[in-house]
Amino acid sequence: MFSWGQHESRTKENGISRSEHISSYVNHPTLKPSTRRMNRNDDSTHDTVFQTRSSNTLILRVHLSTQNKAPEMILVGAKVSHPWVDLKYRITGFPQIASDRAWEESGMKLGDAVSQVVLHLQLNPPTVIEITDQFLKKMQPANSVVTNTSGQGPPSYDSVSDPDPEIEFDFEIPTSFPTLDALSKDEISHLLTDNDVFDEFASILPSKSAILEFKSDLQNENITKAKDIVTHKDELEFMFKEVESLSTEFQNNMEKYKELKSKQHELKRPMDVRDVTKKLTIAKKEAFEESEEVASCWVDDTSEMPINIFVQEFLEKRNIFHERAAKIEMLTSNNR
Repeated sequence: MFSWGQHESRTKENGISRSEHISSYVNHPTLKPSTRRMNRNDDSTHDTVFQTRSSNTLILRVHLSTQNKAPEMILVGAKVSHPWVDLKYRITGFPQIASDRAWEESGMKLGDAVSQVVLHLQLNPPTVIEITDQFLKKMQPANSVVTNTSGQGPPSYDSVSDPDPEIEFDFEIPTSFPTLDALSKDEISHLLTDNDVFDEFASILPSKSAILEFKSDLQNENITKAKDIVTHKDELEFMFKEVESLSTEFQNNMEKYKELKSKQHELKRPMDVRDVTKKLTIAKKEAFEESEEVASCWVDDTSEMPINIFVQEFLEKRNIFHERAAKIEMLTSNNR
């Protein structure tokens, strides 16, 4: 998958050697318990197992060839979707490893970089499409979420809706807690069993005050957005009624359209020859009677019209009679 090879260098970039990078990773207080080396003869590649907020267990594979090249990170054993992950499941959204130059200028140790990537993926979980590795599949808890898109049916609402917004922290996540490291085992046990003592101890940690401040800012932001939504309540209700009215009008127009469409279809349908012949026969009789009436009126001298007008009117109606008779003859002969 990667063109990886074992490279060892004793030179330093920004004061951090390759061995220091590897050591900061494998001995990281948070990552160490869930990180393993992939090859006993090569310390370039390690896997870190972690669990996300949506209860999915994932594996981040990290490769560091030389100290002046950016580490390569990839999610293995699963097909996922996430803004930080490309189509080959490589981590591309973490700016510090976007390029070799960015990595060199960041001055970060590998352990800190991996820790920040893992934390981001934990708080902003990728959408897991499929678990492809059997061992990783067995590691999934019962409440894990896997979105299977291999079916032929339409996608679910959740699969096409906007993903959860990413949480941007405006404070640095601590990677170590020297205060805790200085405590004895008995003191730590006492902290874990006595909530009052634990709360008192936690209150002196700078990270807690930063988190509480972040929580307060987030609550205030949510309140502001909620109030903004309330101010648009009347506008939204008006738009809702307008949409309902337009929907009703649309339905009525659709009914009219269907009715007219049915009439059009009926008019375009070829008529039966017998029906046409019957109608022409009636029309022919009417034309004959009209011409005879004109002639009778003129012969009986009940009409005072000049002879030239009489001839014109009589021939006009009699021509209609002959035209209809000819049409009947044509239809009858063609239908034999």
